[in-house]
Amino acid sequence: MRGKRNLKGFSLAEVLLVVVLIGILAGFLTLTFGSVTDSAEAKQIASELDAVKQATLSYVMENQKRNTDPLTPLLGQSENFKNAISQYMERRIVRSVDVRQFTDGGVTAYYVVLFNIPTDAKLAAALDKIVKNGSGYMGVWDNNTGKYLLRLKLR
Repeated sequence: MRGKRNLKGFSLAEVLLVVVLIGILAGFLTLTFGSVTDSAEAKQIASELDAVKQATLSYVMENQKRNTDPLTPLLGQSENFKNAISQYMERRIVRSVDVRQFTDGGVTAYYVVLFNIPTDAKLAAALDKIVKNGSGYMGVWDNNTGKYLLRLKLR
């Protein structure tokens, strides 16, 4: 004669169901917070470029007395450019930054450029949103290298 078993606890099916539901919820949260993280990083990159622009304008204002065009010697000289504007920056510049000349519609202008920004498609899309916002930024994502170039006109 079998005795009555006192079953306490959960069956295997119940435990598996709970684990699957937790996994699905974790997947949704990862997707949600992933896009928020990309957007925040894109805003930080744009903010960094704004700070570089302001430091560059300060450098130009201070050095125009000695040199009529203080930026020309720094064109394409990323490290020299970083050193020249570092005294006007609150934080150290970590990204690759440069000052370059571009011609748009027959008019040549100076731009500060953050280049070789390692990114993926999501971060590039977040940067593109900032670019399309009409805030003066211009950006290009290179599919081959997976790097982004973001530029901002000085004047």
